[in-house]
Formats: sequence, C-alpha cells, structure tokens
Amino acid sequence: MENAHDEKIISSLTEMGKQDNRFDSLYRRVSASFEISACAMWIFYYLLAFDEGMTQVELSEVMMFPKQTINSAVSQLAKSGMVTLEAVPGTRNSKKVLLTKQGKKLAEKTASRLLSSEIKAAQKFGEEKMMQFITLREEYLTLLKAEFESDFLKDE
Repeated sequence: MENAHDEKIISSLTEMGKQDNRFDSLYRRVSASFEISACAMWIFYYLLAFDEGMTQVELSEVMMFPKQTINSAVSQLAKSGMVTLEAVPGTRNSKKVLLTKQGKKLAEKTASRLLSSEIKAAQKFGEEKMMQFITLREEYLTLLKAEFESDFLKDE
C-alpha cells in the first residue's frame, strides 16, 4: 500500500501526464485546423527556423519522430511541391530538405502563425517563468531517463 507521500507523487505524475496529453491534443488540433498532418506542420516549423534546411535525420532528432515517419512526410511534401531535396556535399546520400516558394507560403500560413502564438503566450508567461519551466522539465526528464535506463531501457 502506498503511503500519503507516494499518493501525492502519483497524483502529480498523473496531472503531468494529463498536461502532456493536452499539449499534444492542442498541437494536433492546430495542425488539423491548418488541414495538414502534425508531422508536416512540425517539418514546416523547423524548416522555417533553419533557413539553410535540415536533413531528414536532423528533423527526426529535433522532432523526436521515427525516421520512417519523417521520410514518408518529406516524400509527400516533395511530391506536392512543398519541399525539395538537395544533396549535402561530401556525404554519400545525405540530403537537405528545403522549402520551395510554394512551401514557404504554406509554412507562413501555418507554422509561422503557430510560432507567433507561442511567442505571445511565452511573453505573457514571462521570461523568468519560461526559464524555470524549461529548467525544471529538463531536470525531471534527465532523472526520469536515468531511472528508466537503470531499470529497463538499455541504450540502443
């Protein structure tokens, strides 16, 4: 039987899980309102942030999406003329994903608006709270990862 302290921790963990799910749901609603997939929205988001483009591996790492999911989304965006793939000099088969003119227009109508709203919300939240929020989440993530890895997750 858990003690009162454990019950409070479990309650806190449950609330954090609900918050994470509400964040995910909110972003899925945003992408649906733009009539694009969540994956495409995040690709636009990061390609806007990195004007020089990103490789599919870099997108996968920053978005935390499986490589196959990124590959499928990039292929679909390339077929519809939203992105192009450009060989990275000095590599065997690495390619940068770049927005086309048409892709930039769509990214401005979607991901750019998303980012603008995020900036406004962060400004209202305040710089100090924002830094505390980021620091605390990162600290908890580090501790959680260490616990998972010591118990059942092994580096792949």
